[in-house]
Amino acid sequence: MVKKIKVSDFIFIDNKKILLAKRSNLEDFPNTWSIPGGTVDEGESFEAALVREIKEELNLDIKEFKFWKEYSYDLKENVLVRAKYFVGSCTGDIFLDIDEVSEVCWFDIDESLLGLNFAFNQKEVIKDFLTYFNK
Repeated sequence: MVKKIKVSDFIFIDNKKILLAKRSNLEDFPNTWSIPGGTVDEGESFEAALVREIKEELNLDIKEFKFWKEYSYDLKENVLVRAKYFVGSCTGDIFLDIDEVSEVCWFDIDESLLGLNFAFNQKEVIKDFLTYFNK
């Protein structure tokens, strides 16, 4: 039986920088970088999950956002993920949920991002985002 997971992720942009989160040792793909976000709960919209997950993991409030792109990928055997990515900005002071995120960092939006050690499909997403951002 295939388990299907819905994920909502948020690309924060500020002054031509992108906010990435390093996953904690307690998460799948520990100590790898990823775009902040998380799993959509049963009956929850992607947008509601986005707002909730960003508040839970980073203590940030999403100010504005728009849908950017959707991906489907195999996370592991018999686990299919449907992920929606949104782009926007946020307010507040970052306070990490250390069970999920060990650190965050603002990175320049350029090719140097591709040298980071990313979780699951995140390098592909970042490559696509670089093309989108530079248009």
